[in-house]
Amino acid sequence: MRHYLSIVIFFTGLILGIYVGYWILFIEPIITCVVASNAGLLTATMTKMAIIKCTVSWLVAGTIFGIGYIIAAIISKS
Repeated sequence: MRHYLSIVIFFTGLILGIYVGYWILFIEPIITCVVASNAGLLTATMTKMAIIKCTVSWLVAGTIFGIGYIIAAIISKS
């Protein structure tokens, strides 16, 4: 039973890492900047925040995945 639970936690960490790191912090700021640019509302602050989010997104994704992996490994070996 622990093995199945660790697999579920591992894949949950993987999916959350991809969703938060890739979608929320990488793709969404780019889409927001493109839409704001098309509407004529793009500011320097929006651009700076998008660059920061895109830069940090891979660190956040890796951290979320790493935490899920560590928890899954602890549960699997218990």
